[in-house]
Amino acid sequence: MNKPALNSSIFKDEVNNTGIVLEDTKFPISVFPKKIQEIILDLNDNMGFSVDNTSASMLFAFSTAIGNSYKLEFKRDWIESALVYIAIIGDAGDNKTHPMEWVLEPIKQRDKKSQSTYVLDKSHYDSVIIDETILDKPEMPVESRILINNVTIEKIPAIHSENTKGLGYYSEELMQFLGNLNKYNGGDDFPYWLSNWSNKGYRVDRVKSNQPLAYFEQYVSILGATQGEMTYKMLKGDSKHNGFFERWLYSIPLKSEFAYEDDNEIRVKTIGDWCEIIEKVLDIPYDENNETKILKMSPDAKKNYLDWQNKNTDIIRQRNSKILAKVQKKMQTYCKKFSLILEIISWSCDESNLSEINSKSVAGAIKLTEYFRDNTLKIYQNFEKESKTDNYKKELLFDSLPETFKTVEAIKIGKEFDIEKRSVHSYLKDSSKYEKIRHGQYKRVA
Repeated sequence: MNKPALNSSIFKDEVNNTGIVLEDTKFPISVFPKKIQEIILDLNDNMGFSVDNTSASMLFAFSTAIGNSYKLEFKRDWIESALVYIAIIGDAGDNKTHPMEWVLEPIKQRDKKSQSTYVLDKSHYDSVIIDETILDKPEMPVESRILINNVTIEKIPAIHSENTKGLGYYSEELMQFLGNLNKYNGGDDFPYWLSNWSNKGYRVDRVKSNQPLAYFEQYVSILGATQGEMTYKMLKGDSKHNGFFERWLYSIPLKSEFAYEDDNEIRVKTIGDWCEIIEKVLDIPYDENNETKILKMSPDAKKNYLDWQNKNTDIIRQRNSKILAKVQKKMQTYCKKFSLILEIISWSCDESNLSEINSKSVAGAIKLTEYFRDNTLKIYQNFEKESKTDNYKKELLFDSLPETFKTVEAIKIGKEFDIEKRSVHSYLKDSSKYEKIRHGQYKRVA
């Protein structure tokens, strides 16, 4: 497996949390406190988890745990939350799912306990509600939730209104989530997720219930994994113009290769430390009676951010690049989000008192932003290069088709990738890839 250059030498006392350099990643691990770095490197050494994917999963976990409890006030009436959309990118068979599962396990365990409590409370409620001799009926219990997956857009607000601190949407296969957008409800998904990213207020009136849902601030962070080619779907159709693609953070490990296995074990301390750290953030109180706590940047921290933003503005104006401008606009927002997340991460590791966002958090946020910005631009560049080749379009269409399909389906999917109708018909004649079952219907062979 890929090994860090220092091979976990961070575990030695003399190594601080500012000089970690790894050979197989560009992820700026130094932005995290030493405790977090130790966990990431132990998982890299002994589980084969890439630094990029573990770190990105942790950012999602912290974002979900923070929810609406803390926000950044950048200026008067300019508020940013810690909400993120993260896509872990890799080839088929890469170790993408395991880092996400490991990082999210403490949150899943909390949800399991909440579900068990709810089942008992609901059983008691059902037994009491039908007893006509009891006049003082209890309120119907509510299930506490943190993580959701494979949920329709109509169901999310109902779950969210009962868990106003916020939710995390976790999908092992991100394309399943993306493929379901606007599939069932006539086009409501994209507006919802665009609005959610901005943490806007929300109230649902279109539920099949006589009881109105309360107004709440949308907060659903997203984490999922997919292959790099599949991200190109977000550069097509409506998402090409509505900024949906630029709202995502893309984790792309520097190396992707088949790894050796060994019998190394992660430290028991690593498991305990991660549970303790993330549970401290999960325990931050928030409900309908608790107002969001506001943090501001220190003067030095804000100056550092503005200097960075101004330099990037000069570069964009000189290059006159529309793509760079689109990406940077969203990344400036993410830089603010990261500064909030990193400050709370520092607090969870006993390195901050949460009185303000300091220069160290902003410096780390800038490094994170540049890492994710570079990955986004890399996808753009690869898309522009590969979309011009006919062989690439053939493979992209083949990978996107179901096992059996009709010609009209192939034409519809081809249109998403700017493949002309006549080209689709031409591709389907390739007997090494497609078998004609009957008129207008095919089966993938390879």
